[in-house]
Amino acid sequence: MRLIGNKTKLLGPIEALLRERGSERGTLIDVFSGTASVGRHFKRLGFRVIANDHLSACYTQAVASIEVSRYPEFAGLRRAHRATIDSREFRETLNRSPELDLYPSPIRRGKGAPSDPSLPLREAVHLLDRFIPEREGLIFRSYSPEGRAGRMYFRAEQARKTDGILEHLREAHASGLLARGELHLLLASLIDAADRVANISGTYGAYLKSWQRNTCAEMRLEPTEVVESLHKNEAHQADAN
Repeated sequence: MRLIGNKTKLLGPIEALLRERGSERGTLIDVFSGTASVGRHFKRLGFRVIANDHLSACYTQAVASIEVSRYPEFAGLRRAHRATIDSREFRETLNRSPELDLYPSPIRRGKGAPSDPSLPLREAVHLLDRFIPEREGLIFRSYSPEGRAGRMYFRAEQARKTDGILEHLREAHASGLLARGELHLLLASLIDAADRVANISGTYGAYLKSWQRNTCAEMRLEPTEVVESLHKNEAHQADAN
């Protein structure tokens, strides 16, 4: 996710500074966590991380990257869409996705199949990416040129896809099919996918007046990385004080 002030390029110097001062473990508190790149890095190094950001999109990234510390099972969502997930079309399209190359050929699932804790997440992301109908909702109406506002943040087809997935997630969560961590993992994947094709220069305060090259790409969701941890890591959306 593009964000002014992102510290990804400063991770090395931040880590070096902490090591110089003897801080190689313990609790790291990131009160303005943004894309969660700092917290994710130190969580991977074994720190317990407490992340906070008032912006909802950043809070979602923090829940997905910091608070979620093991791959969830997505039991409710997968049960509700079992027919689709078990379909030949689903498996074949999943197998053709380079970032989602899960199954050996021939496909082996069930008893004796290789164990992959990330499989439920990848299946859930593929379901959203390829099998959810598009809608014309808030994003289409307010942030695409075919909507009432006529804005050029997203191309119309990308806005429709975003709206379809958002509405599906909203309904699935309201129906109890998605736990909190599962919801934010999928929301983070959607945010990142939409951001990759957004017609902006680095902030959503304004859109560009001509289409950038990246907006011509197909909008594709990819699984958010789950950094496993034994600590009780936390994500908050509160006043930093």
